[in-house]
Amino acid sequence: MKSILSVAVLFGFLALAHARLQSVGARGILMCGDRPLNNTRVKLWDDDTGLDPDDELASVLTDARGSFQLSGYTD
Repeated sequence: MKSILSVAVLFGFLALAHARLQSVGARGILMCGDRPLNNTRVKLWDDDTGLDPDDELASVLTDARGSFQLSGYTD
């Protein structure tokens, strides 16, 4: 039983040691039909599974032309 626990702890430490920083970004123009949506919030989220909840990575408002650019990171 002790060896099984040791292996589980070892795998836990290995998972933490291999955690790496990941980044993502997006840019574009938000439209509604043929009209740009200005002053509209665009959010960037990570999509987690299991017990780890999703996290908001970034948030920005579109400009007068509906343009936005945002980036975020997580590990």
